Amino acid sequence: MDAEQPRSSREPSPTSRASDDDRPHEATSDGGRTADPGATDDGERTPTPPGAVAPLRERTTHGHAEQPERAGAVPAPRPPADNASTALTLGTPTDVVAALPYLVGEPPDPGIVVVALRGTRARAAFVADLARVPGGQTPLERSRTVVRLAAEEGSTGLVAVGLGPVEVVGPYLDGVVGAAREHRLDVHDALRVADDRYWSHLCHTPGCCPPEGHALDTGRSTVPAQAVLMGIAPAEPVRRPGEGWARLRALVPKPDDASAAVMEGVTAAVEQQARRMAAEMGEAALVRRGTAELLAAVRREKEGRGVTGEDDLAWLGVHLTRVGARDRVWARLTREEAAVQQRLWARLTGRVCPRYRPAPASLLAVAAWQLDDEPLARAALDVALAADPGYGMAVLMRRALDLGLPIQRWRAHAPTWLDRPPDSPGPSESIAPPDSSSPTDSSGSSGPSGPSGSSGASGPSGPSGPSGSSGRSGPARAPGTPDPP
Repeated sequence: MDAEQPRSSREPSPTSRASDDDRPHEATSDGGRTADPGATDDGERTPTPPGAVAPLRERTTHGHAEQPERAGAVPAPRPPADNASTALTLGTPTDVVAALPYLVGEPPDPGIVVVALRGTRARAAFVADLARVPGGQTPLERSRTVVRLAAEEGSTGLVAVGLGPVEVVGPYLDGVVGAAREHRLDVHDALRVADDRYWSHLCHTPGCCPPEGHALDTGRSTVPAQAVLMGIAPAEPVRRPGEGWARLRALVPKPDDASAAVMEGVTAAVEQQARRMAAEMGEAALVRRGTAELLAAVRREKEGRGVTGEDDLAWLGVHLTRVGARDRVWARLTREEAAVQQRLWARLTGRVCPRYRPAPASLLAVAAWQLDDEPLARAALDVALAADPGYGMAVLMRRALDLGLPIQRWRAHAPTWLDRPPDSPGPSESIAPPDSSSPTDSSGSSGPSGPSGSSGASGPSGPSGPSGSSGRSGPARAPGTPDPP
């Protein structure tokens, strides 16, 4: 199975024979399509990196070796290669579980991994931590959202793996299978894994799958050996939320009272200048100027001449209240520049007045997301939402993380958005799941780049400063979350 997650890429290859513990069973999958093991994906955007993963040869089951093959590709931070023969062969459910560290890192427990397949490649892998389910979402609603996103990516099938007890994981697997049928996607397998055993939610044949499940011994899988021979390293372990706050405190400077007072005075003067300039040159011209100055700050950071002066930092904070300028910077925040921008937005988050924190903190979260650092991204979003619980960009980013939305969905979209006219909706609109609106998102149906975005298109000249008209107060954080730096 080729899988597409921000960590590794995979190519199809012939699968191996099943072990004795992974013998065929009679489970069914929906859709009835037959995969072509030699097919390639139309419109593939990236070269094949080393370390591909072949799909289960089984068409419908927990990996028993008598069904057609499916695969998927998952871009990773690995150098591209043109050799499509470097593929991990997955012939059994044990192989699928053994391959998870190479596909998505250490999956959460309880958690679920959904690998979306298209042709013989997986287009994306959605990873959900079931201990962090968004409030108000039922398993069926969450599963439908993930499957709908997979269908929107042009997927033709999927493989689901749930980790944890049946009472927690079962409803999600059932939801994935049901939603896949609604979208006419093949379900090649839906496995539940717990206590070194696995069960298939697709097998209903008496005597095939014992109630105690099948033994899961990843030590018998050839996947690790294949990976060593191909030079494929496991993805980085999943980082825990506490690590994100520790790194955030190390990245974000905490000014003393005297420095904060100086910045308040400088910011007040900059706000007055911005109001005067908006009146003289027009809001659109000020957005263009702000965009240019923000991108110039990124270039300076890259050259080792980062912005540090109070006046310059205050202007950057004010410019980011213009949604058009902010979204232009957001759209250009690529993985290649993520480390540079992470430093810039962390410094700005710590130095600007608290009411100006939402935009740079949200950009810091995007940079961390690009670098596969979800805990840091979540910690940065906590800072943004503590300053403005209705800040649209932060609400949207948190929703994307809660859904396990792959960063590739954004990476592939950003260049297209940059070609649109300046008054077109920004990236915030196009990656928002259409049926997952939040009552705390004051950005309206058009996303944070819309006319009623919580960032406030009027910027500092508005009655509420950079937060626009949201008027909300109080932290949007779970109990026990550390205070922002």
